[in-house]
Amino acid sequence: MEQLIYEELIKEKKRDAKSKGFYESEEFSMILDFTYGAGTLKSGIEAVTGVDPITGRELAPVERILASVGMVFPVVKDLLSCG
Repeated sequence: MEQLIYEELIKEKKRDAKSKGFYESEEFSMILDFTYGAGTLKSGIEAVTGVDPITGRELAPVERILASVGMVFPVVKDLLSCG
């Protein structure tokens, strides 16, 4: 019984992965993370909401902290370089 449930979950996960397009994928989300401007905006959304806006995946607390750092670091860097 447990094996059958496990197999159904695996099939469902594979089906979900196939139904997502490139612009909803982890790969696209990661590309945006490294894009200047878009990555900062995405990090801000992740830090505030706790959800990856591209994939819809809920973030772990550590990921939210890293998103906060990812949002603040470019702004601080730009402020320091202006002075």
